[in-house]
Amino acid sequence: ESSFGGIKVVTALEIRFFALFDGKPELVMQTHSERAAGVPAAIRARLEAGEDGIFDPDADGGAYRAVYAGLRGIDGQLAAISFIGMRSEAGFFEQLGRESLFLGIFLLGSAISIAVGILTSDLLVRPLRALTHGVRAIAAGDFGQRVSAGGGREIVELASGFNGMAEQLGKLQELEAELRRKDRLSALGQAAMVIAHEVRNPLGIIKTSTEVVRNRAKLGNAEEKMLGYVIDEVRRIETLVRDFLDFAQPKPPVKVELPLRAVIDRVAAIAAPEFSRRKIALSVEDHSGGATALGDPDQLYQACLNLVLNAIDAMPEGGTIQASVRATGESVSLTISDEGAGVPDAIRPEIFNPFFTTKAKGTGLGLAKVQTVAEAHGGSATCVCEPGRGAAFTIALPRAKPGAPA
Repeated sequence: ESSFGGIKVVTALEIRFFALFDGKPELVMQTHSERAAGVPAAIRARLEAGEDGIFDPDADGGAYRAVYAGLRGIDGQLAAISFIGMRSEAGFFEQLGRESLFLGIFLLGSAISIAVGILTSDLLVRPLRALTHGVRAIAAGDFGQRVSAGGGREIVELASGFNGMAEQLGKLQELEAELRRKDRLSALGQAAMVIAHEVRNPLGIIKTSTEVVRNRAKLGNAEEKMLGYVIDEVRRIETLVRDFLDFAQPKPPVKVELPLRAVIDRVAAIAAPEFSRRKIALSVEDHSGGATALGDPDQLYQACLNLVLNAIDAMPEGGTIQASVRATGESVSLTISDEGAGVPDAIRPEIFNPFFTTKAKGTGLGLAKVQTVAEAHGGSATCVCEPGRGAAFTIALPRAKPGAPA
């Protein structure tokens, strides 16, 4: 017994906090681990009707004498309910008096409700503030913006919807850029037809006439050397025009089932003299397990040759080119890696664009052609590198399925 003249001590103080989700109270915090009863429907209805605190002398089937207090949101609607309950031996509540007990519990419940309200408000406002920041970023064109999905169920759904919208907008932006690129290529193809008619034929005449003059006329060494320069430059321009036409008006691939190892072997045979002259070693690894792709042998050969020639140019002092064939899931890939200086981060997004080049005599169509061939086969061309540690270019193609038509 205590010194309060026979009043027994309180044996349990229970505090619970219910948050309303979709209009239903869900327990989010309690001080005891025992299974807690929910909020009676009658009490919830009274709190929703506007009452601030309700005393229940028989809460949890008579286990507690408790006060339920309502917490309202900024819209005035009931957002949460707090429960403050006391359990004691006989005599305590009779001595304390019902009114005093109600007042004490109500004040304690109000204080806890205010504290929980501040916490709840912060939990609600923080994700909403993040959503506001995300919306402003999207409006500014940053479609990579994402927000964390924290807070209540409604906030989580809102954040998830926002992130999904941002992802779709990002894909739409990429699609728009791709359509613009294809529109430019279409216009390029029309211009190529004019170039073929207006430039290619005169070039042939100039080349033939120059060769006739050099073969028939009695020229000195200086004059013959100058005519040789003319013929070489005409051939270079012819090559440029041919590459331009091939890129601007690509032929549809004639697909057959083939291993990508055969493509790199063909390139290795053709480039062997250049490898020897430039002190280049070619190492080939085949991890495809015999997997094949559906592709045009000539187009894939040209794309692979472009990558190998780029790798040679990236190593003016010589080195090793690593060719690797792999099969993963639904695709087969061919990777050409070099030991050169790599591709600087600043220009990496531009390297597959037509006419972009860092070479003094480059046309800027080599990698653009690689990407065009890969996409025409339903695949992709990518570059992975670290500046100063070489570059790795990969052509990934859909894997051929047994019995599938070409």
